Amino acid sequence: MMKLTQCSAFLLLCFASVVSANSLKVTMHEATTSAEKGKDLGTVTITETPEGLLFTPALSGLTPGIHGFHIHDHPNCSPGQKAGKTVPALQAGGHFDPNNIAKAV
Repeated sequence: MMKLTQCSAFLLLCFASVVSANSLKVTMHEATTSAEKGKDLGTVTITETPEGLLFTPALSGLTPGIHGFHIHDHPNCSPGQKAGKTVPALQAGGHFDPNNIAKAV
């Protein structure tokens, strides 16, 4: 339950969510350069299993092809300024890396 709790803390404030006993349904929105929410892309349900967290996407409106995902450090998907340019979701910070391994897992 600890992994789900940590993951939930980072996603809850960023996306509208519905919580049940052992899962979290997260509504995903397209990242934009404005303060307004982007287009609704669907949901990802995160379920805690004996083997770890299971991410089950139900998304639409994406470009065809394979897509990946990652989790950010901060629960804030607002745009930010970098080198004088507005960057979508920059306020989310770096990738979530609680074990400080500095590589994608």
